[in-house]
Amino acid sequence: APKRPLQDVAPLLVVWIPWLILVIVAERTRSERFFWIWSLQAAVLVFAVFQILEAISKNPWWKRIAVVGLAILVFPLSFYLPILQDWKANGYSGADNPQVQVVDYIHQQIGSLANKPISIGYSLLSSPPEDDRMRNGSWFDLLLESRWGIRNLDHNPAGLDNNDAWRILESETPSLNVASPWSGYSAVAVFGPYVVFRRDEVQTTLLQNIQWHTPMSVFLFPMDLFEKLDSRSPS
Repeated sequence: APKRPLQDVAPLLVVWIPWLILVIVAERTRSERFFWIWSLQAAVLVFAVFQILEAISKNPWWKRIAVVGLAILVFPLSFYLPILQDWKANGYSGADNPQVQVVDYIHQQIGSLANKPISIGYSLLSSPPEDDRMRNGSWFDLLLESRWGIRNLDHNPAGLDNNDAWRILESETPSLNVASPWSGYSAVAVFGPYVVFRRDEVQTTLLQNIQWHTPMSVFLFPMDLFEKLDSRSPS
């Protein structure tokens, strides 16, 4: 049998030898290490198909059919159809990320208190981060502070605190009609998988008054009382 020229074999060796080394070196349980080579795999797939077509037939229609088939195989309809629908509905830039929408909504609602710390709790589906310095909802805290300068007072690793004025619930079936998991909170908005809950108005106002006015009143009230008692005492 005639030997294949080196220029035909070299591309295969250049691709397959590194891949084989990667398969041998990488851990068997860490398949995510191979995600980054999917684009290279797609290029090799196209190259291999065209090489096979060149050997089978010179008809250009086969190449055109192969291009359409590869496009459907590599980029299935379920991959790009939602993107096209989003472009049509919201423009090329698309809609904001649901987390950004949640942060912007809370900023709009708290109004004049936007430059003050506020307690916001999170109940998310994702597992708590392994790093003890992080907690569920840290990304929300970063967005709140970077976009609007709002500092979250809730640092509870569990994500929730008794003083929360707002709470964000991540749900598989988000709806305004969802039953509140916490007494005294009502669902006020839904953004993607996130349901925003607000503490009842009376309790929220009370918490704000305690948070901002109590430290000063603790010192002023006894002073006022002593002054009044002193003015009423007989000279």
